[in-house]
Amino acid sequence: MLAFSLLLSITVTVTNPQPTPRQAVPVVVPIAQNGKEINSAVIKGQPDTPWQLDDLNDDGRPDELVFLVDLKANQTKTLTVDLSSARPKTSFTPETKAYLKLNDKNKKHPEIQAIAFPGDVDNRQMYNSIYGHGVVLEGLYNAIRIYMDNRQSVDLYAKNTPRLELDSTGFYTTRKQLEQG
Repeated sequence: MLAFSLLLSITVTVTNPQPTPRQAVPVVVPIAQNGKEINSAVIKGQPDTPWQLDDLNDDGRPDELVFLVDLKANQTKTLTVDLSSARPKTSFTPETKAYLKLNDKNKKHPEIQAIAFPGDVDNRQMYNSIYGHGVVLEGLYNAIRIYMDNRQSVDLYAKNTPRLELDSTGFYTTRKQLEQG
């Protein structure tokens, strides 16, 4: 037996005032938990809509719900969002990824959440201690690398095939990977 355990039902109204349709409009819903554990959401009228709960203040509890909607020209949609303590029944295929990895001698390149350097550290030491020399933000069609040194320059990585691939290429595509698209 699977219990949904409804904690909160929220009505959300989204409007497109434009004379043209809009796709993938972000909807951000602030959540006041009042001490209740929220783990999942159901967006009624939008079956299989991917959503995410964001913890903005790093206290281990979600502060907002985010999802995308498509809207026709001049359309207003009213949606009901049910929040629950139950674990999500579905999982969504990731379409974005962001990471920061350490450069290590074993070539395992572990992901990290943050890194700090003393103010007097040599820029080359910072640059070389990060795998790929910076933080990576990836989508299905492209990726961006922001270098972690005083230049803070940006690389754009365009893709032939829409997919997440930088975990395997790391901005350093091999000849074999290029041949595979």
